[in-house]
Amino acid sequence: MADNIKPKDFENLYGSLFDNTIDGLAYCRVVFDNQEQPVDFIYVKVSKNFEDLTGLKNAEGKKVSELIPGINISNPELLEIYSRVALGGKPERFETYVKPLVRWFSVSVYSPQKNFFMAIFQNITYQKQIAKELANAVIAARNVMEDLQAEKNKLDEIKANDEAILESIGDGLVAVDQNTRVIFMNDATEKLLGWKKNNVIGKSWFETVPMDLKKRLKLIQT
Repeated sequence: MADNIKPKDFENLYGSLFDNTIDGLAYCRVVFDNQEQPVDFIYVKVSKNFEDLTGLKNAEGKKVSELIPGINISNPELLEIYSRVALGGKPERFETYVKPLVRWFSVSVYSPQKNFFMAIFQNITYQKQIAKELANAVIAARNVMEDLQAEKNKLDEIKANDEAILESIGDGLVAVDQNTRVIFMNDATEKLLGWKKNNVIGKSWFETVPMDLKKRLKLIQT
């Protein structure tokens, strides 16, 4: 056991927790250089599930730089946060992606005594993957909606142009769909029939317009 840690006291306080916890636990000591600057940390004790959660084997008694070479370059925030807490800082909580392990972790850390820290962590890689997939799905759906809206705008513009042309025709003009329901009538038709467009559009051409008036109108079937 590391400096200033009494094995019996440690086991009494944390032994059962390290054996039965669902979250990962790592009790560590910060390593300092000759200028008293933190340069590394040692895993004093880890929970039974530590290897499953991190992929790191036989971690106890080893420096993190031994287990994960280059960790202080890929994840400098780890030593920064852990040493800050170990030197008397307040407990902290953070999420981090450890690139060498290809895993995301949610970490809570506090210091039971100076120069030491306890990290309680969860592997949240799966949750992050799901969140990313959902975000990508939302982006894809938004792109589809934008494409559909753009297409609708084009169709609306074409329809408006067509209606403007039809409105400019002086003769009475009516357009019906395949079921002979009126979908358009120009102003000339409105004046000829004496009816408002809103009262005719959507109704059956044959059931609505009298025969004598039909002869005076031009019919377009779409």
